Amino acid sequence: MALEADETDSLSHMLALKDIWNELLKSSGEDSFFLSLPWLKTWWDVFGAEYKLKCITVKENGEVVGIGPFAVSSRGRVISWRKVLFIGTGPSDRCGIIAKDGRRDIHMAIWDYLKSTDNWDVIELRDMTSTNPTFINAKSAFPEAEHIASQSPYIDVSCGYSEYMANLSKNMRYNIGRSKRKIESVGGRFTSRKGDEKCEEGMKMLQKLSNARWEGDNVLKLPNMMKFAEKVSKIQGELGSTIFHSIDVDDTPIAISMGFEDKNRYMYYLSGFDPEYAKMSPGYVLISEIIHECCLNKVGEVDMLRGTEGYKYRFNAIDRMQATMRIVNKGVLRGVESRFREEQLTP
Repeated sequence: MALEADETDSLSHMLALKDIWNELLKSSGEDSFFLSLPWLKTWWDVFGAEYKLKCITVKENGEVVGIGPFAVSSRGRVISWRKVLFIGTGPSDRCGIIAKDGRRDIHMAIWDYLKSTDNWDVIELRDMTSTNPTFINAKSAFPEAEHIASQSPYIDVSCGYSEYMANLSKNMRYNIGRSKRKIESVGGRFTSRKGDEKCEEGMKMLQKLSNARWEGDNVLKLPNMMKFAEKVSKIQGELGSTIFHSIDVDDTPIAISMGFEDKNRYMYYLSGFDPEYAKMSPGYVLISEIIHECCLNKVGEVDMLRGTEGYKYRFNAIDRMQATMRIVNKGVLRGVESRFREEQLTP
């Protein structure tokens, strides 16, 4: 039987897919944490007022086998300009489509459905892992579309802590050791915080240290980002959980990170540190302690997520490539208008 695609703008209808959503996600070949329903529901709760929901489902023999979690933004008073994007765009480091077994025909059914409609002007697909089914099939569906690559580094720690440390540069090992001794000399210790109450405490500390470390370039100062971070910090379940790690002096963090544990990986999401302790490099010590904890817990990967900051590569991070794509709907006028409506595509 042929695949049938349909869409809903009802949040309750999308949430009703919970059980099949979780089942499809397991075999989709996409990111199991950032595409989980609790994560995307939180994004919608915080940012959804600016969008219209566009959840596309694909059925086979009456059973849902694919889900395209999209949203539509509209701007312009006289002539509106409608942009389709993934739910989760922005705060999510990985976006995509959820298809049973990552099947190409299910992906193409979603893209064919969108191509058959005329109620959008541009599709902007951000943060797709370049080796995953979503980007591979989107590129096939829209071969002429503009797309750019970016990096999302990760650290392979599957070899164990001793071997991992031995593979770092001699200078890096020396700096970590020296910094750790300095921090220990003032009573510094490594701490982990889990659970709603501890995460609420960690969130307040993260905000304080982020504000102390960065003035203008502070992610938590972006519109609604603090509210979003507070809500996702409470995600605790089988698809992942939030954890705050810190270096504390006199029970007060001088460096802190908000991360997520998911199966065999840890994801380093947000961080901050007290600039008064900058000479002790508390951020480096914190990451090294997180890596140590991951090795003890048999976690094989520390995912540093988006961004090519130099400190990540000093920990021997390896690039995982991601892609962002823009598709303009058919029509000469749209093509011309897109030049004025859309900024240059950036990661």
